[in-house]
Amino acid sequence: MAMLKAELQKHDIEVDDVLYVTVESSGGTKSGSDNVRADMQRYNIEDIGKNQILAAQSKFIEERLEGVQAIVFVDDIIGTGCTLWNEMYSFCEKFKINGKGKIKLYYMCIAPTEKGIDHFNKNFIKYGYTVTSIYKTEWICAKAFKGDSTEYGIVNKYETEIDNYFAGSDHSYRMGFKQGCLLVSFYYNTPNNTISSFWRPTPFNAPPFKRDGKECKRPNVSDLTNKKKQSDANSYTFAAKRNE
Repeated sequence: MAMLKAELQKHDIEVDDVLYVTVESSGGTKSGSDNVRADMQRYNIEDIGKNQILAAQSKFIEERLEGVQAIVFVDDIIGTGCTLWNEMYSFCEKFKINGKGKIKLYYMCIAPTEKGIDHFNKNFIKYGYTVTSIYKTEWICAKAFKGDSTEYGIVNKYETEIDNYFAGSDHSYRMGFKQGCLLVSFYYNTPNNTISSFWRPTPFNAPPFKRDGKECKRPNVSDLTNKKKQSDANSYTFAAKRNE
């Protein structure tokens, strides 16, 4: 919080005039952002009121921006950067905010990655946003294993076995989502960017930091059948368009 306050002071912005935007749960059910929101207020109760923390931007109206001088987008981890960026882009485009006017933009997290930071910076340039990052350099999470290392080869062997057990899933989590190769876990859940052997249970793998998420459930016959039907339908549509 001290880092954010220092940045706000550069623009004479009071902490009471800040809106904190967190990631909205896509399914409307509990998510890691619930813990982020609760911890934000618990540890900064004198600086952040509950009405300053936005849980669902889909229900936010422009009138509530009156008096807001800064918007801070918050998440626990920035792995690929896609999740928080999508939240930021959706909000900023909806309310025509780019950080260059009277409302300043910030983003903060406790576990950024170089990949995620790079994703943000490229999009800031692409869309003309001015955004200040709030995190310490030592918080940046590097990949735990390099692709050409002996350690990577050993871990990848077991990660592949786990991935094969979940064959048919929407995504591969071998070495973590999009091969994030992280060793990160929070008290309330483990990010899917962390290597899957840490959080994905199988008959031959008892993870130390089990994740609460659909990625831990093996696809059933119905799931695979529906996916096959959708794939066939997409192929048919593609072929039909080619023949038009």
